[in-house]
Amino acid sequence: MDDEILAIDNIRVRPDQLAARLENYRPGQKITILAARRDELMSFSSPWRRAEDWQLEIRPDASEAQKQHLDRWLGK
Repeated sequence: MDDEILAIDNIRVRPDQLAARLENYRPGQKITILAARRDELMSFSSPWRRAEDWQLEIRPDASEAQKQHLDRWLGK
């Protein structure tokens, strides 16, 4: 979707700084993210979760539309 994270907790963050910046937060700590999607600014707050805390799984009962969406997301 070409999302771009611009700032975390009102502090500008460049792509090469993102990983280091996120190391300053504990899992569960609330962070506010300013992002751009197709030139529209969005701000949202969420508890921080490390990537290793997540696991993506494909639903065995996914509909055909959901499977097509997944294929597009994966670039297939």
